[in-house]
Amino acid sequence: MQRREKMMKAYRQVLLHKNHIPPQKLLALLVRNGTDSRAISYSSSWSSLSFWNNSLCSSWRTDVKQETLGQCNIALSGATFSTDTKSSSSSSSSLDWRFCKDNRPTLEYAKAMPRNYSAMNHEQILQLCAEGKYEARREALIRNIMAIDEVEYDAACAKVLEIAEENRKMMHWEYSPYHMGIFAAMLSGGLSFPLIFDKQTVLWFNRHFVTAEVPDAADLETIWEVGSWSWGWMEPVIGQASFVLLVLQFARSQAMKLGMKPYGDAMLSWRSQRLVEKYPQYDSMFVEWFAESEAIYGNYRGKE
Repeated sequence: MQRREKMMKAYRQVLLHKNHIPPQKLLALLVRNGTDSRAISYSSSWSSLSFWNNSLCSSWRTDVKQETLGQCNIALSGATFSTDTKSSSSSSSSLDWRFCKDNRPTLEYAKAMPRNYSAMNHEQILQLCAEGKYEARREALIRNIMAIDEVEYDAACAKVLEIAEENRKMMHWEYSPYHMGIFAAMLSGGLSFPLIFDKQTVLWFNRHFVTAEVPDAADLETIWEVGSWSWGWMEPVIGQASFVLLVLQFARSQAMKLGMKPYGDAMLSWRSQRLVEKYPQYDSMFVEWFAESEAIYGNYRGKE
């Protein structure tokens, strides 16, 4: 009981001086009043500091300004005071107390692993959002709707379905250039074979468009001989088309270096802004993320 009172006193001092207490004094204060120094773990990925204490039966959160601790930059903006029913046997301060069995996760820790995005904490969701994961961005929007509208999870999911329908209203028009590009590419590639190697098609094309002298029948007996003849007028067309695509690709890369958006990125910006204007009550960042992640056939994966 005396140790618990010391910890409570130390916690009150942290709250009273949370914006002024140096990190070194904070650590010394907690260790001196009952926190096991071996249970202090550093997490550089989340820039947080966690204190695990067996004698404390509550969880508190406090905010402390970001400072430099030793050689590491550690933000004490998420310092968590929590209770663990098991003591840590690890001698390394960089190991989590749950990895105390031969440096491997325990059975209890494995059972607690999140199996879907709704079971993840806010920090994990935001990290996956920054990486462009659609499911994480959808989950972030759901939680934002829950906070703004003060509704439960199922009601927020229904609202996200409504937003998704609004987001998809103009998709067929937005993606029409891509559909036309796919159609043109497949049609051109498919027609190139008979226009080069099929004797009857080559003769018909020559009669109506080229009017070149037709070789003797003995020189058109195989597809290779037909191709050798038709290549005389097909090569300039195919070569010029390839060159145009090459210079267009070069122009696109130079435009992106100048900060200009290609059509795909510009289209995503227009769509996200339209959705933000439609639902101004929700956080624009989450709405934009969700709008940009959806596609007409499935969803985008990975970094945008």
